[in-house]
Amino acid sequence: MRALKRCVLRLEDWARISNLNRIKSLALRARAFSPRARVFARSWHLIAWHPVRHRAAMVAKTLALAARDTAVRSPAATLVRSVLLKPRVSAAERGVLLVSFERELAKLAELAALGELEQEYAIVFVPTWQPFYSAPLFAFAARARRPYWIMPSSARDQALCADFGPLCRPLPFQASSWVSRAQYAHLTCDKTIDLLMLANFDSYKRHWRLFEALADLPRSLCVVLAGRSFGGRTAATLRGEADAFGVRERIEIREDPSDHEVAALLATARVFCALSHREGSYIAIAEALMAGTPVAMFADAVVGSREYIGPQTGWFLDPQRALGPQLLGCLEHAAELQPRTWASSHISAEVNGPRLNAILRQEAGSGGEVWTRDLQGFFCRHFDFEYFDVAAESALHAEYQRLRTRFGLEIVRPASAAVIS
Repeated sequence: MRALKRCVLRLEDWARISNLNRIKSLALRARAFSPRARVFARSWHLIAWHPVRHRAAMVAKTLALAARDTAVRSPAATLVRSVLLKPRVSAAERGVLLVSFERELAKLAELAALGELEQEYAIVFVPTWQPFYSAPLFAFAARARRPYWIMPSSARDQALCADFGPLCRPLPFQASSWVSRAQYAHLTCDKTIDLLMLANFDSYKRHWRLFEALADLPRSLCVVLAGRSFGGRTAATLRGEADAFGVRERIEIREDPSDHEVAALLATARVFCALSHREGSYIAIAEALMAGTPVAMFADAVVGSREYIGPQTGWFLDPQRALGPQLLGCLEHAAELQPRTWASSHISAEVNGPRLNAILRQEAGSGGEVWTRDLQGFFCRHFDFEYFDVAAESALHAEYQRLRTRFGLEIVRPASAAVIS
């Protein structure tokens, strides 16, 4: 049974890497008849077959289909993992609202008062995958009448914004651009964990690659997996996969760690293992670097934060070679790298906040808009956006209330901040 399970895991992984979603995308297109279903199917096609021939034309046709959707609009919407970066100042100076996750953008796209909202607030969207095509994005873009901005998970995807027309503007940031260096500045822990994976328990995170590699690594290594259940997969699922490789007793699983525990785990690890083949930004990579832990990831990974890996921050692993010996080599040289120094000065929220402010200020001026008030400083923790200034929640309380009463848009703030209600 163990051999069969190992075979199944490898076969599933091969299917994922070989992008058999292309078959699914063709099936979706074949049975899609309504405009909404066709938009969904075309979004899948654009992702699965990227780069698509005649891409711009297909995007334009998909936008036209999205515009034909006559679904009844919702009078109200409740967003989470979103944050007001700037209040509306005047008729000539829009506020700025940042929205992350496609399911949240979908709510905004269905909001009846979206047209009035974007007259008073510029929308910045943080997608979760790459390329960033999605049915919610097409639905939103089809209704947009004022400039809006996207933070693609990959710098290469910035060029794709042009296909959506002149209102869609790319920004040189991604979801993992907003980790605060201040959250890790006080951590000076001993490196007691040799290999750490911080990831949800879904199959695309590829925990099994680490289980397979442990056979070639010393039994004395401390190996920790931290994360939470996802897609029906739990800690028991991971233990079962580890058992298939005979290493169940060699791993420690920390399920649903708190923010404090996550920071401590990242700081005490010698090497962070990021083994996904494809996903969006993978914020935990930036968090690991900020905590002073170098990252090992596969050279063929299609992951936004791979742009952060270099001589000071980590290693690219050869997917054609055995993983165990490569990880052993990483462990031998881990102490020589300076990930925290590099991350603090290149990718922290403290560095990127002023950059974002300068870009939006310049674009506002180019578009004839006024800019007299800067963005509120913010950072991301566990996918939630918070303000550096703890007084900002109270200062912006009236503005959050205005969004609810004026546009039917309620934004639920994280528990670590004051809840706006």
